[in-house]
Amino acid sequence: MGYSTIHKWVRATTPHPITNVTPEQPMTELKRMKELEEEVEILKKALGLFARR
Repeated sequence: MGYSTIHKWVRATTPHPITNVTPEQPMTELKRMKELEEEVEILKKALGLFARR
């Protein structure tokens, strides 16, 4: 296995020294935000259904 391959793996999992954010974190955070937004929409619809009763 080459040095550059291992270096890329380490760099991908090491947080940035200033922001302390790994390269993968923004994508996972966006995915989580989308899931939470969908949950909020479902809960709003459910609240509307229960409020009618």
